[in-house]
Amino acid sequence: MAHKDTSVNPLRGLWKLKAHVEAEGRTLTLTMNGGMYMEDREPLGRYIKKGVLQRKMNWRKDAHSNFYRSQMACST
Repeated sequence: MAHKDTSVNPLRGLWKLKAHVEAEGRTLTLTMNGGMYMEDREPLGRYIKKGVLQRKMNWRKDAHSNFYRSQMACST
């Protein structure tokens, strides 16, 4: 999964991901949008990269989507 280039700039599109991958000498064979992003292009919701938590779960009392988790909905 990639959403930033090596300079930590948001890729902001699959065409930029393709250019980024090809600049590293690799071939892009499959792409898909795997999530939702905030205005600053950071992932919305919990994000774990290579086993390291990058963004915590969004806890909201008025949660009505799968990107926010109501504390009442959790069993743990």
